[in-house]
Amino acid sequence: MRKLRAYCLPWHAHSSPAFNDILVAPLRPWVDLELTVWSKSAPVDFAEPLVFCQVQPPPEILAEPRARIVWLPMWDDARHYSPGWWRTLPRDRVRVAAFARPVAQAAARAGLPMLPLRFHKNPAEFPEANWRNGRVLFYWNRTGLATREFLERLCEELRVDHLIFRAATDPDFAGGAYELPGHLRHAQVTNLSPFLPKSDYGALLRQANLYLAPRLYEGVGLTFLEAMCSGCAVLAHDTPTMNEYIAHGRNGWLFPSICPAPWRERWQRGLRRRWPALVPALQHATALGLRQDWKSLHQADWPALGRAARQDQAIGHQAWLGQLPNFARFMLEW
Repeated sequence: MRKLRAYCLPWHAHSSPAFNDILVAPLRPWVDLELTVWSKSAPVDFAEPLVFCQVQPPPEILAEPRARIVWLPMWDDARHYSPGWWRTLPRDRVRVAAFARPVAQAAARAGLPMLPLRFHKNPAEFPEANWRNGRVLFYWNRTGLATREFLERLCEELRVDHLIFRAATDPDFAGGAYELPGHLRHAQVTNLSPFLPKSDYGALLRQANLYLAPRLYEGVGLTFLEAMCSGCAVLAHDTPTMNEYIAHGRNGWLFPSICPAPWRERWQRGLRRRWPALVPALQHATALGLRQDWKSLHQADWPALGRAARQDQAIGHQAWLGQLPNFARFMLEW
């Protein structure tokens, strides 16, 4: 079996299971992939394809005529790349595996060989959400996407009995951090400790039947997909990749943004060029606000949305398995 290195960020090599789930494990029947942190000093074998997972292919590799590059850009990061930058990529030596529709569109506009992919987990691996003992909402405040005021109104309208809340933000979003009291209106609150053992964290997570997705953008979105596999009703912002899996009002709920997506993208690209330090603090300014269709939220059949989510993930998982041989050929056959 051929062995390849898949270059990634330290987070993905040591902590996050993302690229193991969407790349290494699924392609194991065809290729032995080793997740490796990219380093300029590391020796590079140009006899084999070079796989870059989210990491932008380095200029020195792009300039090497022997390099054959398979790039897996994630939309939460790739949305910052301008159309002009995409067009600089050599079409004969860079292939793009696109796990989000806007990534596929950007690669296609640049004339790059591109394979659209849609990842799904297997619902059979997840216990089904229990709706018999009340409504349990899980929210991890990773990016400050939902304020305390928003959560309070949401719990009221959804008639939440129990809110499981994790306060620890991602490093760049400390400004959005807050704590919650033991009750939020009528909802009991469980505040998760940042030092909670993984097994205890998983046990609490399995109590949830409602899940508020924590980020404005996702590369794939493993956590909300796992929630959908469990039959949780997922509520998320109407942006990729959440809106590529959630059909609003049928298998989940999408919160609209008050700022149209094209305007938001141009605004944030401008911020990133001119004042990059401001981006973490401002990029969620147009995310979840208190002006929502609360009446419809109150009336929605949340168990039915959860059941539809689980069913759709089962169908999607079979489609994902059918894509894997083509994915392997796209990577290996040049």
